[in-house]
Amino acid sequence: MYITLVLTMMSDAYTASSVNCSTEVRAFDMSPKRAPQAVHSALAEYFAGKEVVEVGSRVGDGLACFSRTARNVTGFEIDRGNCRVLKHRFDLRRATSEAALRALATCNVTVRCRSFFDEAPDADVYVWWSQYPQLTNLAVLLQLQRISAWARPGAEAVLLFDEGEDDPTE
Repeated sequence: MYITLVLTMMSDAYTASSVNCSTEVRAFDMSPKRAPQAVHSALAEYFAGKEVVEVGSRVGDGLACFSRTARNVTGFEIDRGNCRVLKHRFDLRRATSEAALRALATCNVTVRCRSFFDEAPDADVYVWWSQYPQLTNLAVLLQLQRISAWARPGAEAVLLFDEGEDDPTE
């Protein structure tokens, strides 16, 4: 498994990206609680055609963006309230427009209302925002190390974090 440092190229990737989730996806969370959609847009370009697992999806802004290009997107969320929002957001029966129905129907979004540490599926890419103390890079990397025996060759870990947010355990 590889650790990919994508953030160093974010500004260049976003300017060249054909995906603009800032305008194409309705964000439920705003920065700093969650990433600006500019970051999700750059990642969506990088995730094109891949199977992606997002650890700690909150209310799905990243999932909604990544689903525009990824083959499959699976989001893990342990907060019950956030999980209700996720299930509602990605329910085809609740699409409010033809465009929303097309967007939801063209990808495979799976919502897992449980811990990634209990059930880590095989994927091309594992992505998460470090959020101390709830979700730390070390904890996720240790879980990925445990599954590396059966994970697909070339699987990548994409670590995201806000500048200045310190985790004293790392």
